[in-house]
Amino acid sequence: LFGAIWGKVKLTGPTVAIYHDPEFREEDVDVEAAIPIEGMLPDGGPVQSRELPGGQMACTVHQGPYEGIGEAYNAVMAWLEPNGYRVAGPVRENYLRSPGDTDDPTQFVTEIQVPVTKA
Repeated sequence: LFGAIWGKVKLTGPTVAIYHDPEFREEDVDVEAAIPIEGMLPDGGPVQSRELPGGQMACTVHQGPYEGIGEAYNAVMAWLEPNGYRVAGPVRENYLRSPGDTDDPTQFVTEIQVPVTKA
């Protein structure tokens, strides 16, 4: 992904993963990798660009190795129903500090964004 766009666009934010599966999966995960850029890429290339929809999100931040991120997901998902919300779209992970920034997994910072709507 980086190689296809490196030097062709201006990066504007951290890398993002968009998980399209409605439930957690260990295998055959439907995940989309994204990099925020300025403008749009030309059509027909090996990488496509689109604008992600905005909206109301329930968010939490996980700091530490990715192996422990499940606890952050459990916390945000447990918050939804008692507060009158339900999941309304694919979950996003914004990699605010990742292996490209540090070799120390305890310093990784991941923002989890869950699109929500009133239940």
